[in-house]
Amino acid sequence: MTDEARAGFRRKTLWPLIWPLLVCGLLTMGAAMADTFLVSAYAPELAATVSMGNQILGVAYDLSGLLAVGALVMIAQALGAGKIRRARRIGWLAIGGSAMFNAAIALVLVGCAPWFVVWTNTPEEIRAATEVYVRLTAVSLVGNGVIVAASAMLRGFGHTVEILVLGVVANGVYLLLEYGLIFGAWGLPELGVVGAALSSVLVRALGVGVILFLLARKVGGWRIRWRGWHAGGVWRKLLRLSFPSVGENVVYDVYQLLMVSLIAALGTASVLMRSYALTVSSLLSLVVFTVAQGNETLVGYDRGGGNLEMARRRAERTALWTGLGTMLLAGVLYFAAESLLGLFTQDPEVIAGGKMLLLITVCMQPFQAGATILLAALRAVGDVWVPVGWSLAATWLVALPAGFGAVEIGGWGVAGLWWSVTLGEAVKCLVLAVRWHRMRWAEKPVAG
Repeated sequence: MTDEARAGFRRKTLWPLIWPLLVCGLLTMGAAMADTFLVSAYAPELAATVSMGNQILGVAYDLSGLLAVGALVMIAQALGAGKIRRARRIGWLAIGGSAMFNAAIALVLVGCAPWFVVWTNTPEEIRAATEVYVRLTAVSLVGNGVIVAASAMLRGFGHTVEILVLGVVANGVYLLLEYGLIFGAWGLPELGVVGAALSSVLVRALGVGVILFLLARKVGGWRIRWRGWHAGGVWRKLLRLSFPSVGENVVYDVYQLLMVSLIAALGTASVLMRSYALTVSSLLSLVVFTVAQGNETLVGYDRGGGNLEMARRRAERTALWTGLGTMLLAGVLYFAAESLLGLFTQDPEVIAGGKMLLLITVCMQPFQAGATILLAALRAVGDVWVPVGWSLAATWLVALPAGFGAVEIGGWGVAGLWWSVTLGEAVKCLVLAVRWHRMRWAEKPVAG
């Protein structure tokens, strides 16, 4: 048996690496749509509550994966360079650090939930329920942080089929729990919004135990030094790689909160219009995010092994074909918009508005896909600060003023927000494409 096999690592190509992630994502997306259907069937107010609550929690979810972002890069580069034992140590240290970090995030959310609810202009009729949802779901962030970091370690070592199996079980258990706890089925109490949050808490607690056991069996290396210079040095490198990307996500979520606060002031119908359109178009985000993850891992292998030209060509081809493919898929979703949106609501105003948003998404998709894949590729080679700076500039100096003007001044509502995001993504994609092609990142040292 080779050293790689004993260490639980076998390098794969893009499709074997991503197909389990894609199937898992499709199941998760289906579960999300079923989740939206369940809460909408219980009461429109619960659907709006969960939508607003998840928007508030979006920043926390991005932060919960802080160390996982750098972990995947460092693990992939270490494996590409043949440093398999180091890759295992990096993964376990990322998991431990993530658990501690997310405990602090959960405490902040529990204490500050009332302020967040008011700040986002949550409609008065769902404000109290949204506060309850945010506080209860915050408890599950510790488990979410561990699961995200552990999943990054599994992806780095190529164990994506295992992630698929875990996803199937977790989504099934989640939907059963959610239905039972919201509606009071099978002798369980009818808990409404409390049930919607509690199902997440229970599933993530179970998921932590299962995924850690799986990692210990498949990858090993969990008996490591948790104190001293070794752990501290790894955590510092993880933060240097992770902080810019996660910071960008957090700042982007803050931008979204600002835009949502404008839309929420227009009423519950506008909130639902946005929520349902995002749910339908989540298939596009899933495809792009999955391909970006797989490409990021492979580019990390290339960078660790010194194959710089191969890394450049790989990312450019992936960005081009993914952008074109998801643009066509966005067109299919637009033509099926009325049927898809009709799964959640019969309100003609919400359906018409959601269909318009899906049409705009067709224009947005190639730029969003290209920007996402190239940003992940730049992160995989250790180039994070400058690309993130350009990405933030496109969001705050282009998309934000355009969105504010479209919604507040132009009175274009949610459609104005979608067009402003499209403009920001186009600028972002162009800048990142130029930086990637110039290969300034080739001068940076290997992180793993």
